[in-house]
Amino acid sequence: TAEPTAEPSAEPTAEPTAELTAQAAPSGAEEKPKTLLQALGDQSNRDVAQQFAVFSGALAFLPILGLFASEYLLRSVVSDGNSRWMYSAIVAVLLVNLVLAAFVVHCFREGFPVPAVPEATAKDEVKEEKKEK
Repeated sequence: TAEPTAEPSAEPTAEPTAELTAQAAPSGAEEKPKTLLQALGDQSNRDVAQQFAVFSGALAFLPILGLFASEYLLRSVVSDGNSRWMYSAIVAVLLVNLVLAAFVVHCFREGFPVPAVPEATAKDEVKEEKKEK
């Protein structure tokens, strides 16, 4: 009679092993991950949350408002309804690009973080500059 042998299964198990759990938990204290609302509620992230809300709102509403406003304004100029909506759609697409470009410009004006240079490295660079002169 043939006895079934226990072969290791290639399928991953749903429960993590003790070894994986020990690696994932830092020094015995488990911290709950922050939710999006908790992260945006931190004082340091409020400015980011406000900018996110402003640009998201602009990206959602300006093109739609531009579409209907330009369609209304073009009624006396363009008699064909299909052409009028096509021109209005072009205005809406331009408004989307305008909002995205404003976001990029805003981000560049905000600046970039300056990487911290260790004091020893900074002193060595100053010494080398003095030697060159």
